[in-house]
Amino acid sequence: MPLSGVLMSLLGGRPINFFDLFLIPPIAENKEAAGLLRQVHGYVAYALAGLIGLHILAALKHAVIDRDGTLARMLSGKPADI
Repeated sequence: MPLSGVLMSLLGGRPINFFDLFLIPPIAENKEAAGLLRQVHGYVAYALAGLIGLHILAALKHAVIDRDGTLARMLSGKPADI
């Protein structure tokens, strides 16, 4: 996702200010490639949000349905017994 965002900006003709340390100038402007990267950036954002949501639901399943102590163990920071 960061790579698609950086390339989208640079190919769209916009420089990137890196924490006020230095400026990355735009490369050869290519609006078509920038548009494609914008779509990729958006799809990856939705996929990432979906995966985070599934992870939360799985943790809640362990806590509410299975009642196996997995969530409590994760929150305590103790290593699992192998």
